[in-house]
Amino acid sequence: KRKWETWIVDADLCDDPGMLERIIVGNYVIGRQKVIVKSATRLKSEHIEEVRQASKRLMGLGIIEETASKITLQCAIDPANYPLDALIKRLFNLGATMLDEAVEALITGDARLAQDAIKREDDADMMYWLILRLVLSAQLDEALVETLGMRSRLEIPGYRAIARDLEKVADLCEVIARAVL
Repeated sequence: KRKWETWIVDADLCDDPGMLERIIVGNYVIGRQKVIVKSATRLKSEHIEEVRQASKRLMGLGIIEETASKITLQCAIDPANYPLDALIKRLFNLGATMLDEAVEALITGDARLAQDAIKREDDADMMYWLILRLVLSAQLDEALVETLGMRSRLEIPGYRAIARDLEKVADLCEVIARAVL
């Protein structure tokens, strides 16, 4: 078992809005299985909300324990169930659909279509974070390379770049859709 699979986050040090959520996303992406968010006293409601938001945005991450001063998140992702090609295809299709919706909304002024595109952005982010988690884990674990459908570790930077660019397309489609609204 890798020593960095569990990480403890001191919420009392997370003063800036969104900081705790970014820390959770970062821990997810680098493959940590369990993240414990704790406070010396009681978790602030803003921190609890950030933990809940992060668990909704990250595939396979869920709250498994919660007390007044501690929340434990655990990731239940089995990489064998997520071949990278399928995830890349899903991210591509999300972006393509968002582009169609955003451009049509821009041409027609259809607010409903713009909102549909905006709602898909969360799914695109979720796919991106999952792909990133898997390829970074494959950098550390040679056995994952084949499990994820890659021929060698040399493909890892390519998958990262493709995922980043597809996620950027989704982000830009959201910008177009928000401009329509």
